[in-house]
Amino acid sequence: MTINNSLNTDRFQLKFPLWLEDILPVQSAMSYVRSRSSRNSDVDDILNLALERLRKSRCRGVQINKGYVFTTLRNLVIDRNKKLKSERDKRSESEESRLHRPSKEIVSKNSNDDEKSKWVFEAINQFDLRGRVIVKLRCHPLYKFTFKEIGDIIGYSESTARTEFKNIREIIKSYVNAKTYT
Repeated sequence: MTINNSLNTDRFQLKFPLWLEDILPVQSAMSYVRSRSSRNSDVDDILNLALERLRKSRCRGVQINKGYVFTTLRNLVIDRNKKLKSERDKRSESEESRLHRPSKEIVSKNSNDDEKSKWVFEAINQFDLRGRVIVKLRCHPLYKFTFKEIGDIIGYSESTARTEFKNIREIIKSYVNAKTYT
């Protein structure tokens, strides 16, 4: 009977060595990072990267302790924040470039586009609040949400949000085409 128990524990340790030796002792560090962040998706990415690094370090024979885990997590958080800041800076630069006034030649060439954009806004304003929200969250340059995020915001599934957006887009296209040919 004792041989059977030792085999079971050995089998368990063979299946879950990373969990027993690496994750379980430093679970407090990971919950600390999760409690300090506002976006769960970023935290999940950071924790997955940290676990991957811990696994690779363990395979190389590095002794893993809480300090090592905290340092790894801190460095990943710093990298993520730098990446988000650079993305925000790029986005703000592109928005500033769009704010500059175009020359008179461009304005005269785009007068037809102004009419089309006016018709698009007319079509959007005819939708109910949910339709306007879907279009704004998907197409507005500041938001650019995915269909999954839009579905979470308005209480739809990802596929329903995608279908609603495609239907709205088709209605807007037909509205603009009808205005163009009349």
